[in-house]
Amino acid sequence: MNKVSVVMPVYNQLSMTVDCIRDLLATHGAEIEIIVVDDCSKEPISQMLPKIFPSIKILRNDINLGFAKTCNYGIREAKHDLICLLNNDIRLPNPGWLKLMIDSLQKYDMTAPAGGRHDDNWNYIPGEAKSNEEKFTYLVGWALLIKKEVIDKIGPLSECFGIGFWEDVEFSYRAKNAGFRLGITENTQIQHLYHATFKAAGYNLFKEYASKRKIFLEMIKK
Repeated sequence: MNKVSVVMPVYNQLSMTVDCIRDLLATHGAEIEIIVVDDCSKEPISQMLPKIFPSIKILRNDINLGFAKTCNYGIREAKHDLICLLNNDIRLPNPGWLKLMIDSLQKYDMTAPAGGRHDDNWNYIPGEAKSNEEKFTYLVGWALLIKKEVIDKIGPLSECFGIGFWEDVEFSYRAKNAGFRLGITENTQIQHLYHATFKAAGYNLFKEYASKRKIFLEMIKK
């Protein structure tokens, strides 16, 4: 049976996190290691989750570090050769979702249930690609399954984007340039409550997205 380390970055949202982990524990088709990385939440994430789910691994940042650094902490602690980055604002009604994604890795080195779109100038195009027949420029980072060999070759998520946004774009960009294959897994039925944590924390999503786009454009010029 395939073995997968699921890395879940968490900032607050205890109830939502519990729902996601319950879905994860109902997943079949793989042996799963669940690593929750608490990004210095104000809610008692690190205290409560071990009581509810004794089998999962809990890590905690001493200060709030943002999405990429939190994911990378979990990746460093992962013990399996397949790593799944999974947001806590995810619901998994299909217990076979992960098996579908693992099967996709027969063709690809990274896979997700959707891909994001940009034009030739890296301006965002609304909507997501849900099929490999559609044009996409990156795989979404909220449910991203990666062969560890990709990370070993190109490095982890870039940590220059602060709280979040554009890490998945930049990581996908590096992976493609290194010759790795990216593909969408269809029909996973994964449900994403978009940016639930950022919205609850009061971030201006438009400003954050625009500022991180500038960072990305500077990075790819080098």
